[in-house]
Amino acid sequence: MRIYPRQVIFKNVFAAVGTIFLLVGSVFSGVGTAMTVNDQYFRKNGISTEATIEMIHGEDVRIRYEADGATFVGPLGYYSSSMREGDSIPIYYDSNNPARIHASSSSAISVVFLSTGLLLLVCGGSLVIYTLMKGRRDRWLLENGTRIQAKVTGVEINRNVSSNYRHPYRVIGQYQMPDGSTREFYSEDIWYDPTDVMASDTVTVCLDPEDDTKYYMDLSTVLPDEDGEIEGIGEDL
Repeated sequence: MRIYPRQVIFKNVFAAVGTIFLLVGSVFSGVGTAMTVNDQYFRKNGISTEATIEMIHGEDVRIRYEADGATFVGPLGYYSSSMREGDSIPIYYDSNNPARIHASSSSAISVVFLSTGLLLLVCGGSLVIYTLMKGRRDRWLLENGTRIQAKVTGVEINRNVSSNYRHPYRVIGQYQMPDGSTREFYSEDIWYDPTDVMASDTVTVCLDPEDDTKYYMDLSTVLPDEDGEIEGIGEDL
């Protein structure tokens, strides 16, 4: 029977986390870039002046400043815990539209957004690339690896990985190598307990012909693959 891993949002955690990082990183980078462009515009075309903080209500900060002989009152656009009513704060106002302002100190926020976004993009991209490369390597091992039959010695919970507050399982295989040593091999993560549905007590492991520390455990001959479903997927955290 085919296994449907219900109760699990992401089966491939690395790919899922990488994708989330890429999406969030794109948002942060976009916001940071827009703020940086706005900051550069005001530094080039704006007029510098001092504004007075008139009111702070939660994170809503309203300021008063003089421009072109008139008094303007409006929102600052950002908040800092160091701000106090009556404090002076440097701003830029648009020479063509004095009601449009930019706080000088807010440029640091754009740097934070931009650097955070770039970091998330790098981390997310690395995770996605790792997942793609690993999938390619596993396919190559399946086609070109040296096949051995390892004895299934058990199933364990992989507590290093979790998705939707569930831990996956993995099959453990054991094999006596030509040099007399005994090696243990571990399968990919499985989002249900396969203990009661294993079709064999041996499992195929595909070793890299040039480096037998690299391998892929082929579970296709020992796990169900027909239509059906199994309840109780994953192990609670």
